[in-house]
Amino acid sequence: MKENKIRRIIVTAILLITAVALVVKFNINKPEKVDLANNIVAETGDTEKSDEEHDESIDEMDDEKEDESSDDSGENSDDNIDENVGDNDDSGDNNDATEPSDDRDDSDEDPVNYITVYMTIDATLLADGEVLRANNKENKIQYTGDNGIIAARVAVKVPENASVYDALHTFCLKNDIQMEASGTAFGTAYIRGINHLYEFDGGISSGWVFLVNNVYATSGASNVHLQEGDEVRWFYTLEFGKDVPQ
Repeated sequence: MKENKIRRIIVTAILLITAVALVVKFNINKPEKVDLANNIVAETGDTEKSDEEHDESIDEMDDEKEDESSDDSGENSDDNIDENVGDNDDSGDNNDATEPSDDRDDSDEDPVNYITVYMTIDATLLADGEVLRANNKENKIQYTGDNGIIAARVAVKVPENASVYDALHTFCLKNDIQMEASGTAFGTAYIRGINHLYEFDGGISSGWVFLVNNVYATSGASNVHLQEGDEVRWFYTLEFGKDVPQ
C-alpha cells in the first residue's frame, strides 16, 4: 500500500515535470504575436503627429504668404499713394492753371500820373567862402557847387500832387546828392542840410529855405504840393530868408 502511494506521487511528479517542460518549450518556439492594436495606435499616433507637422508647415507657409502679400500690398499701397499724390499734384497744377490769378489787373487800378517840376539849388551866398571861413567852416567851400549853384533848373519827374520835400528827395537820390531832414516821420519835414551845407554853417541865422514859382514859402516842405511845371528853388539864406532874391 505504501509503495503504491509512492509510485503515484512519482508518476504525478513526472507528469507535472513533463507538462512544465512542454509548456516552456512551446512558449520558446511560439512566434511573437503582432500587437496590431498597438501598432495601429502607434502608426495612428505617428500619422497624427505627421499630420500636425504637415498642418503646421501649411500654416507657416500660409503665414509667409500672408506676410508677403501684406508686404506686396503695402508696397503697392505706397505706390498707389505715391501715384495718387502725383495725380493730386498734377490735379493741383491743373487747378492752379485753371484758377484765376490773385494778381490784380493793372487796368482795374488807378494809373499813377506823373508831373514834371524843375529844381534849382542855390548857395551863391557861400560861394566866395568868406562866410564859411568866418564861421570856421572853410572845409565846406568845396560843396558850394559851380559859383554857388548846386543844381540849375533840373527837371524832376514826380507823382502828381507830390510835395516839395518829395521832389527834393527824389532829385537828391537820383543825382547822388547828400540831404538830411528832420521831422519826416510826422509829415513836417525840415531840411537841415543839402550837399553837406547845414543850417548855422553860415551863421546863427543861416539855413535852407525854398520858393515855389518865385514865391517864398511860409510852411514846411512836406506841406506844399506841386503841379505840372512848377519851379522849385532852394536857397541858402544868411538872414532867415530876408536875403532871398524874388
